[in-house]
Amino acid sequence: MNIVREHLARAGYKVATETDSERGLERATAGDVDLIVLDVMLPSVSGFEVCRRIRRNSEIYTLPILILSGMNDHEEIIHGLEQGADDYMTKPFEMKTLIQHIEALLRFNSEHPSRDNVTSMLSGDGVKREVQRRVIDNQLFALAYAEMLQIREFGFRCSNDDRARAIRHFGRTLDQVGKHLKAEAFIAGHMGGGHFVCMMPVERAETYCAHVRKVWLEHLEEFYTSIGQQKAYQLALQKGPSPDAIPILDVLFCVTYRQPEFDISAKRMFETLTHMRSRAINGKISGLFVDRRATASLPA
Repeated sequence: MNIVREHLARAGYKVATETDSERGLERATAGDVDLIVLDVMLPSVSGFEVCRRIRRNSEIYTLPILILSGMNDHEEIIHGLEQGADDYMTKPFEMKTLIQHIEALLRFNSEHPSRDNVTSMLSGDGVKREVQRRVIDNQLFALAYAEMLQIREFGFRCSNDDRARAIRHFGRTLDQVGKHLKAEAFIAGHMGGGHFVCMMPVERAETYCAHVRKVWLEHLEEFYTSIGQQKAYQLALQKGPSPDAIPILDVLFCVTYRQPEFDISAKRMFETLTHMRSRAINGKISGLFVDRRATASLPA
């Protein structure tokens, strides 16, 4: 570790090292830390466990983590990444390569803020970190994917400014309904374009999604009026979908659940939502879709 420290210091980094996991966590929580390089083989608690503790800590869970390990088989690497690590390097390695990985992580972290610049909501990377934190904390929660259907076509028909206004309007609807339902532990984030993800208690998920869609559709004409497209909207409702009609911005929700007794990773949850979304889009269906396999074993 001293050799790593010396090379990083020569590369211009301010470096602090700890061999005791508890002291290392205390130092990270105290602040002034931009990145953590974590060896798996620590004297007391394993690096994997330290990684999980960092991701469970609401104060430091967004810190980038690079794991160093002598275990180089594919399963170990996947296991390390599932504990919340952002990168994984196997020993032995060249110091030049380590510095390149550190620079890449720091650059990525600075270029991907936790807040989205269009909606001011949690960004896509912020959403993924929050889901990872809840999974590692072994929480029971619902993960809902929301998509504004035909938002791309809407942008072509109207303008990029109108498209951005629609995205912001839908983001506010997600937030406001979440506050109205007083859903504890509710968080909504913008993944980019017309794609959003929400986290909430399982007992509120289906009610929340149904209510958001109801509120959105009830106020849709008001939105189209605000951008000068009321007549086009009314005409589209009368004639139905056609190449010349303005797209109607309906929404799609897909919901899955994470239960403590099942070892389901954040990656697996997102894969489930992606599969559900593909089936709905291929079937040209809007509305609410729930992962019934996950709900079958939910506590009554």
